[in-house]
Amino acid sequence: MYPIAIMQPRYTESVSEKIGKAMADAYYTALAAFLCGLCLAGTIKRFDGPYLAATMCTGAFVLFGVFWTQHAVRRLLSAKYTTSETAKPSARQLVGFTIGFAVNSVTLGVAVKAATLHPSDGFYPFEIFVFAILCCVWFYCVHREARRLTSALV
Repeated sequence: MYPIAIMQPRYTESVSEKIGKAMADAYYTALAAFLCGLCLAGTIKRFDGPYLAATMCTGAFVLFGVFWTQHAVRRLLSAKYTTSETAKPSARQLVGFTIGFAVNSVTLGVAVKAATLHPSDGFYPFEIFVFAILCCVWFYCVHREARRLTSALV
C-alpha cells in the first residue's frame, strides 16, 4: 500500500579523508611559497611590474593556504569526532609545521632563482641542496603530524 523508498545514507567523510585534505592544503601552501620565493628573488634583482605582481599574487595564495589549512584543522577539531586532549596540541603543531614548511619553501625558491641568475657562482648549488633537504624534513614533519592527529581523532 505504501511505497517503500530506500534512501541512501548521506556520505560522510572519514577522518583520514579530512586529514588528507588538510595535508593537501599544507602541500599546496608550500608549493605556492616556492613560487613566491622565485618571484621575490626576481623582484629583488630587477624591480619591475610583472615580478612585483607575481610576488603579490603568490604571497596572497600563501596566506590563503595557511589560513585554509588552519580552517581545515579547526573544522576537524570541532567536528563530531572524539576529540582527545592530545589532538589539540597536534593540530597546533600541524599548522605550525605548515608555516615552517612554507617559509623554508620561500627560501628554496629564492635560492633556485639566485642560482639561475648567477650560474657561475659555486655556492648556490650547495644552498639549493641544503634547503631542499630541509624541505624534505618539513615534508616529513607535516606528514608525521597529520598521522598523529589522525590517531588522536579516531
